[in-house]
Amino acid sequence: MSEEKQMSRRDFTGLAVWAIGGLITAGLGIPALSYIIGPALQRSGAHTQIWLGAAPKGALGIPTLFHAKLHGKSGWARH
Repeated sequence: MSEEKQMSRRDFTGLAVWAIGGLITAGLGIPALSYIIGPALQRSGAHTQIWLGAAPKGALGIPTLFHAKLHGKSGWARH
């Protein structure tokens, strides 16, 4: 005689609830995680050069004040 273990209704319902809960968690969790971690993984523009003017405006060895308007984005904040 072979004994087959059948799944009870209670076991099936518990498994179905866990499976649906896992799908909902993955469906909402993966985009939420990428929204939170995404800005940290982007390359920043910190190493870009900024054009401030012609070279004759500043003398070598003497600090010169330049005024510049920079637009940047860090995370979700724009400044």
